[in-house]
Amino acid sequence: MTKKNKPHKKEKRPGRPHRPLKERFKSKIDYTLLEIFAKEGLTDIEIAQRLGVGEVVINAWKQEDPAFDEALKKGKALADQKVEMNLYKIALADPPMPQTVTAIIFWLKNRKKEQWREKTELEHTGTVKHEMESISDDTLLKTIKFKEIESDKVKEKYH
Repeated sequence: MTKKNKPHKKEKRPGRPHRPLKERFKSKIDYTLLEIFAKEGLTDIEIAQRLGVGEVVINAWKQEDPAFDEALKKGKALADQKVEMNLYKIALADPPMPQTVTAIIFWLKNRKKEQWREKTELEHTGTVKHEMESISDDTLLKTIKFKEIESDKVKEKYH
C-alpha cells in the first residue's frame, strides 16, 4: 500500500480530552438558583453572566441536560405568568396606565411570541391556478396590443 491509500488518521489535538459540559461545570449547576434567575426575568445572557459562563455554554447545557432546560423553562414560565397577571389587573384598573400596559405587552410579545405576536401566519395547502394559464397565446397577444393602444391614447391626452 502506498501512503495515499492508507486510511486517514484523525490528528490528536493538544490539551485535555473532551468531556460533556455538565461534567466540566457540574459544580456550577444549581437548578434552584437557575429557576430563580429565570423567574426574576433574566435573559439567557444575563443568567450566563451570573453563572460565570458564556451564552454558548448555556445553550449547550439546555441541549445536553434536560433538567437544566426544564429549570430555565419553569422559571421563565413563572415570570411570564406574573407579567400576564399584572396586565390583567391593569386592564381592570380605573383609570388604566398606558405606559405600563405598553411595557407589559412588549415583554409578552418578546417572551411568549406564539401567544402574543400580532403577526399571524397562514399555511396554504393545495395548488393555485393562475388566470393566465387558461388564456390562449392569441388572446394574450390581443390583450397586450389593446393595453398598448389604450396606454398610447392616455399619453396623447395628457401630453
